[in-house]
Amino acid sequence: MSDAETRRGAVAEAIRAQRLVAIVRTSSPQQAREAAGVLVMCGVDLIEVALTTPDALEVVRELVDEVAGSVHIGVGTAVTVEEVRASARAGASFVVSPCTDRAAIRAAHDADMFALPGAATPTEIITAVAAGADMVKLFPASLWGIGSFRHLRAPLPLVELVPSGGVAIEDVPDWLAAGAVAVGVGSALTAGTEQDVRDRVTKLLARGG
Repeated sequence: MSDAETRRGAVAEAIRAQRLVAIVRTSSPQQAREAAGVLVMCGVDLIEVALTTPDALEVVRELVDEVAGSVHIGVGTAVTVEEVRASARAGASFVVSPCTDRAAIRAAHDADMFALPGAATPTEIITAVAAGADMVKLFPASLWGIGSFRHLRAPLPLVELVPSGGVAIEDVPDWLAAGAVAVGVGSALTAGTEQDVRDRVTKLLARGG
């Protein structure tokens, strides 16, 4: 097994095990550091820092230095090849996108990174799989709803889908029961005080996502 397969495989196994990708999207680097720090302390194994956060890649570098080997740090909203390559230089182990771009997926794999591109329809999902996606982010999840998601899963049972975008904390167990391999949760998870975040994460992890 190659180093790339080993690294990408480790991210995949972490996603399947914890069933949660915590998304950090803030208005300042310091807020991002603080949010990520709380998530790490709570035992979250996968943290995605969105590129819309100011100085996101510097935050990623710092997090990788602090938690490398124990927590997978990724970059979100990476839509171009250069953004993927910059994420790799920052030390990210996975990249997430709201859309699918074959060249960006190839760039991620060339840098030994797990690729989680976005798709909103069955056609887009199959396109992402054909382009080499390791898993597919269903985005925005709010377009579907849990009932519709069950119908979507029926003809695509082998595609590992990660609903993200509008996933409410209280609905996470239902998304997982409906067949999601994991969910991506952002502000619904990280908003509020440190204790608020701790309480939400503790409850989610206690029930397997």
